[in-house]
Amino acid sequence: MKGQFEKKVNMIIPIWKKTKHISVSLSELYPIVIVNNNIFEIYDFNFNLSKYEYIKSVDSNMQLPSRGLRAAMPLEFYGGKCCAVINIDCFDDIENQILLLHEFVHCYQYKTCEPTLRKNLELQKVSTEKGDMMWEINYEFPYNNTDVTFYLKQYFSNLDNLESFSELHLNIKNCVSALDYEYMIWQEWKEGYARYIENCIRNYLNVNQNTLSNFDNFDRTVFYELGCRWFNLHNDIDLVENYKALLLL
Repeated sequence: MKGQFEKKVNMIIPIWKKTKHISVSLSELYPIVIVNNNIFEIYDFNFNLSKYEYIKSVDSNMQLPSRGLRAAMPLEFYGGKCCAVINIDCFDDIENQILLLHEFVHCYQYKTCEPTLRKNLELQKVSTEKGDMMWEINYEFPYNNTDVTFYLKQYFSNLDNLESFSELHLNIKNCVSALDYEYMIWQEWKEGYARYIENCIRNYLNVNQNTLSNFDNFDRTVFYELGCRWFNLHNDIDLVENYKALLLL
């Protein structure tokens, strides 16, 4: 049934109102797309009615997950707007609803500066030439490189401060390729900022923090954690300036 999730989608409004003061990146409600049975159901906020309304459904030409999908992306079939793309289980509990606000932060990044920053990424150019549009998820960073593992574990065993953060970056920069390092910085900036705001929300609502728990087998989420720590050290300031500062490490 079209529009069947309208009531569920509107559950995000109270938690958004309660937490929007935390950051400028939470100042807007973005389109929400529910993926159900390989169909995109689009809901957008109607300012006149102060609620989300069902807009339309679009068939997908690919197999999509039925649970656990949490993403943000511009959608051609909705005017190129950046939307939070989720499954309906995102409304199961408070933690999942916070993850929806995390995706709103990505929508804010896209709306304000991400496309401009992305144009200068060598990794974006190389991946586009290869036809790999999912490089942010698929990129094969050398997480198991002995030196990389050593420096990461060394960092996480020490007190968190700017000096140790900068030292970590210098060490890793010297043992990976330029593309590897660019990927690290990008994930720290993009996902690290979203996790930082997410954890600010969690703190305000007395919900457990989203932090790295496995220091034996690293994956891209290690950069989410590092970026979150970077923004904790610098607070919620200009995104472009933070990206430039990360590049200089």
